[in-house]
Amino acid sequence: PSACGYGGFLEFLCDVGQHQLIINFYERNVDALQEAFKDNIQLQLVLAQAYLNIPDTQPSNDPAMRNEAKADKIFMNLAKNHPDNEQVAYFATVAFLKTGNLETADGLIMRSLNNQAFKSKHFLFQFLRSKIFVHQGKLDRALACIEASLKLFPKFDRAMLLRAVLQEQMGNINASIEGYRSYLDSNGRDEMAEKQLVQVLFSSKRFKEALETLQNIKADTAEYYFDVALLEHKSGNKTAALASVQKSLAKNAAFDKAIILKVELLLELKRNKELLSFMETTLAEHSDNPAIVHTFLLLSKTNIPLPKLINVLHRIEHKKPSRIIQSALVDTYLAQKDFKGAQATLHTSIVTGKQIGRAQSELQSLMRISYAVFCLKKKKKTKN
Repeated sequence: PSACGYGGFLEFLCDVGQHQLIINFYERNVDALQEAFKDNIQLQLVLAQAYLNIPDTQPSNDPAMRNEAKADKIFMNLAKNHPDNEQVAYFATVAFLKTGNLETADGLIMRSLNNQAFKSKHFLFQFLRSKIFVHQGKLDRALACIEASLKLFPKFDRAMLLRAVLQEQMGNINASIEGYRSYLDSNGRDEMAEKQLVQVLFSSKRFKEALETLQNIKADTAEYYFDVALLEHKSGNKTAALASVQKSLAKNAAFDKAIILKVELLLELKRNKELLSFMETTLAEHSDNPAIVHTFLLLSKTNIPLPKLINVLHRIEHKKPSRIIQSALVDTYLAQKDFKGAQATLHTSIVTGKQIGRAQSELQSLMRISYAVFCLKKKKKTKN
């Protein structure tokens, strides 16, 4: 069959991502297809991209027989035989960038930039050259290429976004913020760019602007509502932040960051009764989560009376005995220097440990009870 007979079929396979089928079809019929492919640029590009997209499962000992090498050979031949073909130059350059062959890619780019026949596409080759400099860590030269690309095509979206990223990496925060905003104004919604803009604004302590940007995203996840709450908190709106963190916890009740933020907010709002109720419910449901238990223990450093914390732990321990909760009780008793309470809890903890056969836990409890007894100055028991 002629090249036209294969063209539509192979291009269809390429469009639907069936690259392995393209390779199989070509290699089973290589003798017949070589003639058809010889002068057909589009079919050769399809084949080369198929080789690039399928990694070798068992790489050949002969590097020339590997898929990447086969693709490189096709692109090199195309670039040599069709130096004035824009499509060949572009796809060959992209392929060499993808495989890390930066020197060959740069050579093709410079040849294309010096070819006046490609003038209308010079903005693309400047963009591709910036990627080489990014890979080499030469951010200033990468930015110069991006500026050259945008001078030729001011609305080139990928260049606008990369300029913002480069400005951020170079520490030009204000320029980066303006870059992200210009990109979003020109191209509409882009969640990844919006999130990055939020991050840059947050790091610059421009919390209100970050909040406005984040609220435009309008997601419905625990992480999203937490981020909103955090920015509302930083902006000084504690009541709104508390409402947002509630939404976060409604999506994921065990979300550590949201729990900590809610505790912080309730403390700042001086709603201690609500805080204790919240932590009791949370601890009861997640008593095996050390991070949540640790958060509760940090309340001993606040103005909440220690006996109230102890009462909460006792109610939870009574409903559902837990080594972690018992350990928290001991720590809280010791914090208020109630050594008898700590000693009694540790004895209970040892019994629980024996019942569930946790030798490690029993040893830890014995060491801590030794400390508690020492505090009671019962030195003989300590020695025993």
